[in-house]
Amino acid sequence: MANIVDMEFAMKLKMLCARTDTTQRRLAELLTQAGMETSKSTVSLWFKGEYTPDLSRAQWIARHFGVAVEYLANPDVTEPSQVFMSADEREVLGTFRSLGLKKEAAVKRLMRGGSSLPPEGEGYGDEAEDDKSAKNRNKRASK
Repeated sequence: MANIVDMEFAMKLKMLCARTDTTQRRLAELLTQAGMETSKSTVSLWFKGEYTPDLSRAQWIARHFGVAVEYLANPDVTEPSQVFMSADEREVLGTFRSLGLKKEAAVKRLMRGGSSLPPEGEGYGDEAEDDKSAKNRNKRASK
């Protein structure tokens, strides 16, 4: 039977994956690409709360999702805390957030191995609405 730490980790991991549209298979692939061989069935056991990952995997998962390891591992920590980001990481994130929704979508497609071109019939969207949305997101993120 799973203990409270395993169940809490499972709940938080599921929530982080859902927020980022990361499947169990994709998480296993990302960990493997990072040099930590991980099968989808292992990730499935984490999702069920039957096991938790070892420390190196937990650290990688926390870094990947931008949360502290303590948030994942400690049932008493219910809100993710800020994680250290280097100046370069903050610059990349700030630039990404300033792109506007359609350009962000293009970058996401490119990062996932697809084309950076927008879908047929859509532009990159330099419309004022995209700029306004990006500014609002940046204001919320800096709070």
